Amino acid sequence: MENLVTDLLTTLNLPEYPASASILEVLYAILIQNAGTSSKDFASRSMAIDILGTIAARLKHDAVICSQEKFWVLQDLLSKDAAPPNYPKDTCCACLGGRAENLFPCSGCNRLFHAECLDIEEDEVLNQNWYCHMCICSKKLAAEGIICRTEA
Repeated sequence: MENLVTDLLTTLNLPEYPASASILEVLYAILIQNAGTSSKDFASRSMAIDILGTIAARLKHDAVICSQEKFWVLQDLLSKDAAPPNYPKDTCCACLGGRAENLFPCSGCNRLFHAECLDIEEDEVLNQNWYCHMCICSKKLAAEGIICRTEA
């Protein structure tokens, strides 16, 4: 049982294993029933409580990590204020690395990026107006009549 829970928690947020979350929910409901005070078997009740603790600890850990996420796309999407975003200067917005050489600005939002962070050739950026993925998505959504939450 513990190995099953470990495997489900390992694959929980991986797109290759979409059923992990559903299976974990069902297992959680079954364990809650076994952990109740009406359960007479002390060994199964104790095991259920231990496994529920493991699941809760992992979910709490994931929540803390997500709340401390510094990735610029998440910062843009999760920001609720209408103030203009404050992008780092002389820092790549993708990796937040302090290496200031080979930084290229987006023609739309003026964010700076390393070409290798976005897996593009430097010639693509130098020879034309270049737009980051966020600006490209915003333009496509605007063309479809969908307003981005970050632009509202």
